[in-house]
Amino acid sequence: MFEFTGGGVAVLDYDADGWPDVYLAQGTAWPVNRSDTRHTDRLFRNRGDGRFEDVT
Repeated sequence: MFEFTGGGVAVLDYDADGWPDVYLAQGTAWPVNRSDTRHTDRLFRNRGDGRFEDVT
């Protein structure tokens, strides 16, 4: 999950599995590539084992 930085963050349980998932709004790839400044939103599903999966 460290591959992205977020301008805003929300914690929610989007898949109703009881684990808090993370939504990053207006993030950008990390490290920043100055030739690619697109901002994207990302949704990360909590796998329940201490890891998150990008399900955007």
